[in-house]
Amino acid sequence: LKNGDVVLSFFPFAFTGVCGTEMACITKDLAVLGGRGTTVVGISADSGPSLAEWKKQLGLTQTLLSDNFRAVC
Repeated sequence: LKNGDVVLSFFPFAFTGVCGTEMACITKDLAVLGGRGTTVVGISADSGPSLAEWKKQLGLTQTLLSDNFRAVC
């Protein structure tokens, strides 16, 4: 928060159509959000390696975090 606002985007699972569309839309809007000093972070219950592969396949640029043990969700 020292560097600006943070948007947390919770999504259930990687490799699903709805979540892929959601994150693609967020990626598209990153230029607008980043220009305002906002950091966008996606969070799901998927494992870190799974999220890394999904991010690579979709060409996502936002940070994705694993809440594998559902402590945050």
